[in-house]
Amino acid sequence: MPYSNAQNLRRSAHLRHFALPLLALAAGLIASRLSAQSFTQTMVPGQSVEYFRYGAPEDAPNPPDRRFEEGVEQWWADKTTTPRPPYQYDWSILAPSGGVYRSSCTLVDQPDKTPQPIYWYGTAPSGSDPIANPVEFQISQQESGVQGFQFLGQFDAGGSATEVGPYGDAVEAVYFTDRRCTDGGREFGFANQLVANQLYFYYSDYTNCVTTDCASAPRGGGMLLSTIYSTAQITQLDVAHRYYYRATFTDPNTFQISVLDPQTLQPVGCTITGDGVNQPMAGVCQASVATQSFYNLGGNVQGTTGVLVGVIAMSGPGAYVLAGTVFAVDRIDVAH
Repeated sequence: MPYSNAQNLRRSAHLRHFALPLLALAAGLIASRLSAQSFTQTMVPGQSVEYFRYGAPEDAPNPPDRRFEEGVEQWWADKTTTPRPPYQYDWSILAPSGGVYRSSCTLVDQPDKTPQPIYWYGTAPSGSDPIANPVEFQISQQESGVQGFQFLGQFDAGGSATEVGPYGDAVEAVYFTDRRCTDGGREFGFANQLVANQLYFYYSDYTNCVTTDCASAPRGGGMLLSTIYSTAQITQLDVAHRYYYRATFTDPNTFQISVLDPQTLQPVGCTITGDGVNQPMAGVCQASVATQSFYNLGGNVQGTTGVLVGVIAMSGPGAYVLAGTVFAVDRIDVAH
């Protein structure tokens, strides 16, 4: 899942997208190029969708059990085993738990991973996922030949989490990962930090590795590994509306990211900044993002196989997210 830092960043003042002539002209030209891309909806009826909700101990059906997985144990009567978009995530029942072990999949050593292999050790018991704080997420079926994705959805406008927890900010995110268990693989996607009030596009490698869990040789030998990531911040966007958030490859080393009006599929107004970002038209919410070398050393991510994940995650003890926080995902489409 997205790497969450605890920097005290603040989004610039919101700017509604006005139909200025120059903006509309530029958006129209960009939209003509975007229309040539082919997208297929995922998480549709008939496809396998995994759904999990990890809650606090007091929410568990059989206290003092410190873990429950709704997608596995299925004790809430008003949920199906495979809810799928359109879906409105509900923060109201997620409260800090102090950390619980996930068991939806197993950690796997990756001796062939480049440029550094991964060997898991430390606090996570053998055969389990890393410790998970209260979280709700959906995982798509395996997708191959992925050239990017888009989703129609809405993030929260901010002010909905009380503080940054010891493991970082609380996050809403939709992302692609080439490893279903998010155990050190490569990701890219969109994430919204609720305390810092920061929306960004990110890409990462060795994702969810921290120096107490990952090493480049067995039994903690070699070098310690941590998540490597880069972000492009999206500001001056009125996030109180539903948009298409889109990220596709234009070549193996470059993303094209856009935020689009769902009716016209034209870019709305925003500013995108960050390492490797080139926003050709100021105020038009589309930019290319040249990836840093760390993302390319492990091989070509473009056209790879993996899953799409929609997630809301709490950072850890002390970071309460208020009931009524908005995070909606209406649909997710994969670019092939």
